[in-house]
Amino acid sequence: LAARVGAKRVLSIAVIIWSFACALSAIIGENMHVLFTLRVIVGMAEACTYPSMVDLLSVWIPYAERGRCWAFVTTGEALGTVLMLLGGPFLIKNYGWRSVFWSSAICGFCWSVVFIALATSDPAHHPRISVAELAYIQESRPPRAPYSTTPWLSILTNRPFLCTVMTHICYNWTFYIGLSWIDKFLKSSFH
Repeated sequence: LAARVGAKRVLSIAVIIWSFACALSAIIGENMHVLFTLRVIVGMAEACTYPSMVDLLSVWIPYAERGRCWAFVTTGEALGTVLMLLGGPFLIKNYGWRSVFWSSAICGFCWSVVFIALATSDPAHHPRISVAELAYIQESRPPRAPYSTTPWLSILTNRPFLCTVMTHICYNWTFYIGLSWIDKFLKSSFH
């Protein structure tokens, strides 16, 4: 979708949707069913992030620099998670549980404004890129394959893909078990 309609458009809309859902969580999230529904909306919108980022990086970043750039992007994502895990308790203690949702919503909306103002899906359409920089990016890019239908059966029966999915599920399961357990552990150990 990002490659067809533009990664900037897809990522912008996704961030605005999840920011709006975070803001609504702060406003009407007292009901567990409503909060659950809003968190599902956040997750669905966040699902657009990686495909959009990969598309943006594939056209903007010179081929030899993509690995370093992707490492920078994913490190930023992990750093954001750590900052919220550290800052969340402070916000909740001093400003209430809604402040976590408000801070996420405000950050998302602010990021969207900057991203919409400065980004383009393709460097050839960026108004402030120099001719030399554009040539450098375009010369280092391998040609893009023509769009085709997604071979879902081949993907879903591909053994390395299935192993990667299982690894990701196991990682996330242990990560979230750890997150849900750590609070109880710290309270029982230090209080």
